[in-house]
Amino acid sequence: MKVLDMYGTQNAYNFSQRIGLTSITDRYERVDGSVLSDIDYAPLALGALTVGVSPREMTQAYSFLANDGIYTEARTFTKILDKNGEILIDNAPETEIVTSEQTASIMTKMLQNVVKNGTAKAITLQKYVDVAGKTGTATDDYDRWFCGYTPYYVGACWFGYTELRTIGNISTVSPATKIWDVVMTRLHQPLIEESQRTGEPLDTFDVASGVVTATYCVDSGKLVTDACRHDLRGSRVETGYFTMETAPTTACDVHVLVDYDKVTGAVACADCPPE
Repeated sequence: MKVLDMYGTQNAYNFSQRIGLTSITDRYERVDGSVLSDIDYAPLALGALTVGVSPREMTQAYSFLANDGIYTEARTFTKILDKNGEILIDNAPETEIVTSEQTASIMTKMLQNVVKNGTAKAITLQKYVDVAGKTGTATDDYDRWFCGYTPYYVGACWFGYTELRTIGNISTVSPATKIWDVVMTRLHQPLIEESQRTGEPLDTFDVASGVVTATYCVDSGKLVTDACRHDLRGSRVETGYFTMETAPTTACDVHVLVDYDKVTGAVACADCPPE
């Protein structure tokens, strides 16, 4: 929500159109005459869309992250030839730079963490090749999603019923994640076997030029101070990826060092004895 506040709902909607999410609508009129719009917090921040979105749209939407910020429209075919091999229809890809290479690289690093340590850590393909992606679950378990990519392919998987109906707690691992893993592992198998045969390593997600790492306070997003390290919950220090322009430059002002009562764990009052 905070990011959406900073970016603006209209800007977020406009960006969704640039990356092929055309099912996200600015106006949807119901039979009873009432009008709905996806230019709002629930649709744009939480995915509670008016109409919904197809796996094809989601796949092409993720393509710019896998391709250094360049969006490519999904195609069913590349070209049609006649019997003499002459091109009748050339369905050349339409591409557009929608974000910087640095931004795409940082997003990929964040989504790799979802696979390595988060809700998609059950994916087995990551044993062989870099994987980045995001799981999704709708209210009342109506839908399960996994959208992910490697340095080679992008794919999206949806699991649910045509009519709204709860899936139920059928597994600790999302079936969408399982299906994606099985299909994408099969798709990558020739590449994996070729790498094992020749000793040539598979491609990886490289950090884009201009991306830097910096330690920061997870509560303020600013530079770390000693107070951040002494938070009673434990150190609040993490390392993240930034561009030179977005790296933190000012010290954390959320944490302050105070005396506290070792017995109660609360801030010490004037009557607390020194020991």
